[in-house]
Amino acid sequence: YHQELPVVPFTSPEGLARASVCILSGLKLTPDCPSTPNDLFASRSLPGREDDWWTLARIDTRTDLLASDLTPDTYVEEQYFLELPEGLPEFERDQALEWAEELNEMEELQVTVGPPPTEETRPEDLPTVITSPADGAEVHGEVTIEGRISSSDLLSYRLEYRLTTAPGGWTLIVRGRASVSEGPLGIWDTSALAPGLYTIRLVQVDRVLGVFIIQLQVEVVAPPSKPKPTPTPTATPTGQKP
Repeated sequence: YHQELPVVPFTSPEGLARASVCILSGLKLTPDCPSTPNDLFASRSLPGREDDWWTLARIDTRTDLLASDLTPDTYVEEQYFLELPEGLPEFERDQALEWAEELNEMEELQVTVGPPPTEETRPEDLPTVITSPADGAEVHGEVTIEGRISSSDLLSYRLEYRLTTAPGGWTLIVRGRASVSEGPLGIWDTSALAPGLYTIRLVQVDRVLGVFIIQLQVEVVAPPSKPKPTPTPTATPTGQKP
């Protein structure tokens, strides 16, 4: 049918525009919302108001709070939060909720219906943490490593160390299977170690979190030398030569 016919490009009618809008709300695109593919719209029907249904947040998957400086990249997950406006007709609300479920399954988006958390992860929120020694501390001799391992799904944990400047195998300090609410996790004897920068890590094997690792670095230093005793002068009896 098209044989011998000239190729004529399609001419878009006037009054059309290409644009993307936020899914579900149909409002103007923002960085916080999943969007429709670039499509054709009647120019007069393009939204002028920015979307306020969606919020994209970085979540700490260990605590379900906002990720903070305490959150390793491994446990940071971007999640979409969908807040449906008040007064939305029941049919539209039900339809939006159905679409949110479909987005979770089809688009592989993490969609939560409701507002995002407002607080960031704090040290006291972490289920597993080393509280002592502090990161960057100087240590010597026997070092008591303290912290917290709070999990009903704990399988095991182990404390290990290695010389930071010579990456290689890890040396076991202690291994355990029971949670520790707050207190000593193990004692690390540094007496025979050469001074230098060492990395300590706490490896938790958990049914839910999988393998979860906390680590910090400390400086092993030589123990302070004992001061030499100052000799006490002996009094010389009167009339005798010293």
